[in-house]
Amino acid sequence: MLKLIKTINEQYHYWEVWNEGKTIIEHWGIVGNTGESKEMKVSLFHRTNKVMGNLADEKVKQGYVFLDEDQLPEIIIQHSNEGLSMEEAFEKRNQVEELINECLGWTGNGFVDGGEMEVESFLTNVFCPVVDVEIACKTILKELKANHLIDGVTIAYCQPERSEEEQDEDYDNPYITLYPEGGKIEF
Repeated sequence: MLKLIKTINEQYHYWEVWNEGKTIIEHWGIVGNTGESKEMKVSLFHRTNKVMGNLADEKVKQGYVFLDEDQLPEIIIQHSNEGLSMEEAFEKRNQVEELINECLGWTGNGFVDGGEMEVESFLTNVFCPVVDVEIACKTILKELKANHLIDGVTIAYCQPERSEEEQDEDYDNPYITLYPEGGKIEF
């Protein structure tokens, strides 16, 4: 999959392309919106990676840049899972991972980069590199509410690294809570 991004009128615009066999899927829009997509068949005489690369080159000429996923801010979705068994907490975390990966991906705003479960407390964490933290939080909350997965959730993002001069008294906790107000991420 190739992912590119461009800022137009203070909004992030995404364009991405991937293949499923000899079919290429292009997907584009404004970050936070589902956008549009189209499929095209690649003949047996063409390599899909070459066709995808040519399409990406055209987007670069239009001002798009390749998205550096390692530089994206990270959102963490933590569930307390009180009253659930370990198996139920694990199932819930898997459900959250699939749901959020789908909604962030189709809105051009990121992906799920894995999860973990604290064995003693059953706290589950899902990690999501995102393009726009505020829009991603709204998308995540909407999906969790619609799928009855909002109970016991805390959503935060990892603040960027700062030099010693820039650090304040709260910098020892790298996470800034987005939801609920006053909530805290536990480790």
